[in-house]
Amino acid sequence: MSNEFDVNDPIPEDAEGRARLLQTVLLRACEGHRGPADAHAYIELRRVMRRDPELERRLPEFVLAHRDLPHLWSYIKDIDPKWEPRRKHVRDALAPLFDHLQAVGARGETKASDALKSLDAESVYAVWQEALERRHSDPEGAIACARTLLETVCKHVLDERDITYSETLDLPVLVKMTAEQLNLAPTHHSETAFKRILVGAASVIEGLGSLRSRIDEAHGHGRRPARPVARHAQLAVGMAGAAATFIIETWEARVEDDFLDLIDESKGG
Repeated sequence: MSNEFDVNDPIPEDAEGRARLLQTVLLRACEGHRGPADAHAYIELRRVMRRDPELERRLPEFVLAHRDLPHLWSYIKDIDPKWEPRRKHVRDALAPLFDHLQAVGARGETKASDALKSLDAESVYAVWQEALERRHSDPEGAIACARTLLETVCKHVLDERDITYSETLDLPVLVKMTAEQLNLAPTHHSETAFKRILVGAASVIEGLGSLRSRIDEAHGHGRRPARPVARHAQLAVGMAGAAATFIIETWEARVEDDFLDLIDESKGG
């Protein structure tokens, strides 16, 4: 039987990875595998996943009822003498868990899209918080959300300034173009420093977003492809949220200054 996850590997840091490893352990158990690695993975996955009330509610009843593989085996072997009916029973029982994890990811993307429509500092902060909440359950999704957040904010500013840009621009280039449209700091020297900080943050976010593909290219495609984990998502989301909020607040200040200048000019005329 071919498995995407290896029971000898460490327990994944993300919820989807844990669910898929649990599925691997349970499908192996259907075939009678109850060795030390399988037994350890089952106990650890059951313990860690039960810490999250949302995940615990969606774990199969037989996982909640059986604390280790020897106890679970007494249940699984009685389902059917053949392997495939046992495996079907496991997949069906895990369906609510995978449906929940998929819905969480989709809901996060919808909330991010809705909140970005207003594009003020408060809504940017809300999307930032939403991405932070996803950093454990879906690190790759959180990093993608972080990139989208900063990219959307930049395009909004450029659109407002009637600046044309390519839809395929790298994020650092897009941030640099945006920074050039804003009065980032009171002096030229400090403004140059702020531009470097923003472009550097964009480079980190873009690099984290391509982390998995770069690892895969360097090491080939194994049974379990390397993936970003929670700490990578934490870094990307934190930097994107801070940069996006700074850009929005600076843009709002720029718009306000332009409006006041217009009033002064009208009074003078």
